[in-house]
Amino acid sequence: MSQVKPQQLGLGFSELEQDEWLEEWQDMPEFVQNKEAHCEITLKFQKKKDLENFNKLMGVQLTEKVKSIWFPFKTKGLLTNKRWVDGE
Repeated sequence: MSQVKPQQLGLGFSELEQDEWLEEWQDMPEFVQNKEAHCEITLKFQKKKDLENFNKLMGVQLTEKVKSIWFPFKTKGLLTNKRWVDGE
């Protein structure tokens, strides 16, 4: 089965629209996401009770769906009070 590209369905951007951002992007700062961890550890629990005990010991509520966490735990910051201000 071949994949259908969004452009073939009339979705997405035309070639002109795809390149319009290049004009606006001139002199923009490079995005750097500094979230490198010192180390990473994989934990595996044989039983649900083991996970429950770990949660109690750590004071967290992890589930089977959780893929990763930070320690110390990081809370998501409030972004609604942040604004981009042009320096000029």
